[in-house]
Formats: sequence, structure tokens, C-alpha cells
Amino acid sequence: MGDRDIVALIEASEAEKPTMRGPCKKQESN
Repeated sequence: MGDRDIVALIEASEAEKPTMRGPCKKQESN
């Protein structure tokens, strides 16, 4: 498992729960 897999999971989670959008996503994006 790598950073890409984790980011993919986060993106999928955010797609289902747009409410989870926060500083966490900004850190992963950078």
C-alpha cells in the first residue's frame, strides 16, 4: 500500500461524503 492508494481511498470517501472536506484534504492534495 502506498500514498497513492491512501489518496484514492480519501478521494472516494470525499466523493461520497462531501461534508468531510477540510484541512485533511488540503494536506493530501499538496
